[in-house]
Amino acid sequence: MQYVFDIDTLPAAAAFDHHLRRPPQRMSSAGRYTAVAVGAGFTGLEISTALGERLRTIADTHDAGGEVRVTLVDRADVIGPELGEGPRPNIDEAVDELKIERRPGKTVTSVTADEVTFSDGEVIPAGRCARHGGLGPHGPDDR
Repeated sequence: MQYVFDIDTLPAAAAFDHHLRRPPQRMSSAGRYTAVAVGAGFTGLEISTALGERLRTIADTHDAGGEVRVTLVDRADVIGPELGEGPRPNIDEAVDELKIERRPGKTVTSVTADEVTFSDGEVIPAGRCARHGGLGPHGPDDR
């Protein structure tokens, strides 16, 4: 997907960082300070919390801090499934406190420069979308 950034390698993460720092193409467009993090495991949780912080810092320079929106999507029915039931209340509390929206049980079916579509047909305006492969090998050279 052309508008999806992976952050599995340092060069890829640097490219996403550059994308985040770039001013929105259309300053008045909905979703200009919205990011979707694909994958709600440990790495996805970390990314979504960092994205909120980073986008708020960027949006504040345009007096638009209130427009920041981060959505965490995962095909699993819960956030952080591999972390188990024990920490789930703490995870849910932190996600709520940071105002990270959740889309469990969904996948991303398409991404454009301005929006992300989920497997149930929901479309949200979003100028940024990041995915990751989690921990472990990500390609033939990493094995």
